[in-house]
Amino acid sequence: MNTEEQVNEWLEISQEDLEVAQLCYSGRKFLHCAYMCQQAVEKALKGLIAAQGEIPLPIHNLGNGSRCLGVPEHGTTDFSARIDDLCH
Repeated sequence: MNTEEQVNEWLEISQEDLEVAQLCYSGRKFLHCAYMCQQAVEKALKGLIAAQGEIPLPIHNLGNGSRCLGVPEHGTTDFSARIDDLCH
């Protein structure tokens, strides 16, 4: 599978997770909605990592995924840690 196919696969799975999150939200299943949102963001981050020619590691942590992309931690660390705590 080439890089473009890998990126597209991650983004398609991310989109599907977001659609499930929307269904959970509509059904007032807010904890599951938050979890699926976290999953969607995690897979989108892995798509971005793949787009840079890197192999996304099986990391289930938004903070670690964003650090792989060089995203500054200011203001995001506490938020991603709280989401990670809720989802794991």
